[in-house]
Amino acid sequence: MSTDGVRELIEQAATEQTLPGAVWVTIREGRASVDSLGYGPDSVFRIASLTKPLVAMLALCLAERDVLTLDDRIERWLPELSGRRVLRALGSELDDTVPARRAITVHDLLAMGMGFGWHPAFDGSQPLQRAITDQGLGPGAFAPAMTPEEWLEQVGALPMIHQPGEGWLYDSSHMALGILLERAGGADLDALLAEHVTGPLNMSETTYTLDEGQLPRLPALLTGDPPAIERPAGDADASSVPAIRGGATGLFSTATDLTRLARAFLGEDTGLPAGVIDAMRQDHRAPGQRAMSELFLEPGTGWGYGVSVDVRPRYGSADRFGWSGGTGTTLFADPRRRTAGILLTQVGFDAEFMSPLLKRFWQLTA
Repeated sequence: MSTDGVRELIEQAATEQTLPGAVWVTIREGRASVDSLGYGPDSVFRIASLTKPLVAMLALCLAERDVLTLDDRIERWLPELSGRRVLRALGSELDDTVPARRAITVHDLLAMGMGFGWHPAFDGSQPLQRAITDQGLGPGAFAPAMTPEEWLEQVGALPMIHQPGEGWLYDSSHMALGILLERAGGADLDALLAEHVTGPLNMSETTYTLDEGQLPRLPALLTGDPPAIERPAGDADASSVPAIRGGATGLFSTATDLTRLARAFLGEDTGLPAGVIDAMRQDHRAPGQRAMSELFLEPGTGWGYGVSVDVRPRYGSADRFGWSGGTGTTLFADPRRRTAGILLTQVGFDAEFMSPLLKRFWQLTA
């Protein structure tokens, strides 16, 4: 692990590319090193899909406390998604469907198997893709600007792409999971996470809404290629309660908080129920999900609960797991090597230089 190499990498990106700043953390043998460039080390970040591991952990904690089981049918809490129908083919008209062979389960949501989401083969010609785009149901750095009830109504009115558990489609399963957990747990995701996950981990600044005192620490978000400002620094909208607390995206966090999450991934005592982290880091793809997941995931990786898992050594050992957020954030941990790396920027992955930057960061922090 080369911390000097990471600084050189970030300095080069700041000099040669549109990278206003970054905060990064490296952990080795229990020792964490924090560094930053352009941003203060206490900056608050939109972590986008790094929301998914935390929501998956919440689901597993609620299962440990018998609030739900992973085999439960989701229609118990999401009746809007009962009686589902499935397209005959990806390009079929929306009314060319067959019945779902079984109900969707909580496990299906965790494993990205609910049958609805953004398909890598979408090319603009499919009626379902047009409906998803027109209704604002596609993946993004921010949760849709609609209530949970509106989201469920719109998704429930559209057909599924594959039978429950027989394919792998990114994002929408976790949106549904977040709504289900709020209904099952009887509280909003902020409150449930604070009680069961972020509270025990002492992640006090990981929330869906910032208070006004935190806004000066929030950098601008840049998206596009070349990157341009999409959301301003200190964005006042970040202090508004979102219409939907997304199970797929939407959390804010800091390097300090995410270091505590990384330590939990490395197996340190966290106060969470035993077995939560081990359950997350298993490859939960069914045989029928593998081919579809490989259209989205990096080669040599599988999907656990809320995280990708290395199924062969790529950056370290095959024990490595974690995930990234489309706002330019990433966290991966390798319990076998006792290493972890966290990189926090606010430049979207649609910037061409970001993918090579992340891969080099993973190499340097393995």
